[in-house]
Amino acid sequence: MVSQEILKVIDILNKILNGNMIVTGSVALDLNNIIIRRNPVDIDIIIDQEDISSIYYKEKSGDYDLSVVEFDDNSSETTYANMKLIVNNIKVDMLVSTDFDREINDAITYMHTTSMQPVTFFISDTNNILNAKIKYGLNDTNADSKLKHLEDVVYIIANNNLLI
Repeated sequence: MVSQEILKVIDILNKILNGNMIVTGSVALDLNNIIIRRNPVDIDIIIDQEDISSIYYKEKSGDYDLSVVEFDDNSSETTYANMKLIVNNIKVDMLVSTDFDREINDAITYMHTTSMQPVTFFISDTNNILNAKIKYGLNDTNADSKLKHLEDVVYIIANNNLLI
């Protein structure tokens, strides 16, 4: 189950990025009511490459407990560059997309209520996440990470009666 702390961080990033983001990975699977092997402890978010500056600006402003830990622009293996953040002591992987418009068209609108205010953001479709996990599992050079992604896919398919 997605913790309230993770939902608060999603709300913060949603405000910073004016809703121009897509929650993906285990958090999105859990929000899609998919049975997963473990509770999410970090957040994966896809953003448009044009929104990178918003993150740096908010980090410098001091308005939020947010720090950029790493930015890796080596996107040769995927369509993503990767920006790692810590927000309210939660790790966030920002996947910077070069094809954000296509990805947001495939996303699902999700709404939850926090402090009596409805919050709406986008989450990735389950099949897109599973296909990405398969791709990462097949292409990852780290043996532990490769195994983790592939085991996740097998577990999710087996426990949710899914076909991809």
